[in-house]
Amino acid sequence: MGQPPKNLSRGHLLFRPIDLGEDSTPWFKATQDPAMYVWTGNPVPASLVEARRVLENYQTHPDIYAWCVRDLEHDDMIGVWWIGVPYREEGTTRSFDAQRIFRRYWRTGRTQAARRIIYDYVFQELGIDEMRAAAWADNRNSCLSMEAAGFHLADERHRWNPKHGVMMREREYVLTRENWRDRPKKWVDWRLPHDV
Repeated sequence: MGQPPKNLSRGHLLFRPIDLGEDSTPWFKATQDPAMYVWTGNPVPASLVEARRVLENYQTHPDIYAWCVRDLEHDDMIGVWWIGVPYREEGTTRSFDAQRIFRRYWRTGRTQAARRIIYDYVFQELGIDEMRAAAWADNRNSCLSMEAAGFHLADERHRWNPKHGVMMREREYVLTRENWRDRPKKWVDWRLPHDV
């Protein structure tokens, strides 16, 4: 897998397959920011070669579809987004998602806009019933971002966080097709056309 089934585009954002030649350098430069790694299990890439390997893993991983997310207005990579290959469990089609959005694009509305594109795609075109995602409870901004998109807390458990060297609460969130469809109408996207 690894290669997404299609490009996704709306407004000023484009989801396209990862291109190692084009994406490795901007990925390496942006991921030198330690703030991007406070809540992830990944280390800061030590070299361009190492950064390229990370992208190559996303590109070829058999259990995910991974996209490079680009801001077309500024012709700039804003990060990487991936979803799990859909699977059936207990009569429900499920997937999961995660993303690494570059720090300079945090709190600019682009993550919200990207969520609109990807969740419309997974629920309307892939026929997924629910998306799952996880975040450390202390990663308040990620938790708030998911909750604003309609995710509901499904479980919370204490797990060892090797990066921080302590037991921490990890939250598992679920977003159903119905929650996404019925999200508050005030949910407005950055430079995207609104629903008709």
